[in-house]
Amino acid sequence: MNKISLLLDDLYLPYSIDLLIFEKIENQDLIEHINRVGITIYEKRCPSG
Repeated sequence: MNKISLLLDDLYLPYSIDLLIFEKIENQDLIEHINRVGITIYEKRCPSG
């Protein structure tokens, strides 16, 4: 995940990105905040088969 963070940082996007693995977040307030106002910018989908 560190490699992805570095690659995103090198893009000089006009956005601030916090890259987290949602399932590993332990802070309940953060989980609630993400569920309330967070947006998904990418979601890996399993190929249908």
